[in-house]
Amino acid sequence: MQALPPVGRIQGVELRREAPPQGSAVSVQYSSHNRDAIGDYELVIPYLDALYLLNALRAIEDQSGFGKLSEPTR
Repeated sequence: MQALPPVGRIQGVELRREAPPQGSAVSVQYSSHNRDAIGDYELVIPYLDALYLLNALRAIEDQSGFGKLSEPTR
């Protein structure tokens, strides 16, 4: 398995709609700010996998006790 560059900051998220919906995807744009990888990157996640990730993140949020955090400061 190859690792993606570590995330420095999320730049944006976009839903790419296709017909049928199984062809839709979520695009996540992010920047990396470490010694080895400096630049902007895009991760494209199939729509159903993105929903699974959202549910997993919500479960982590519920279990962690942190609650909802505000958007990161720039």
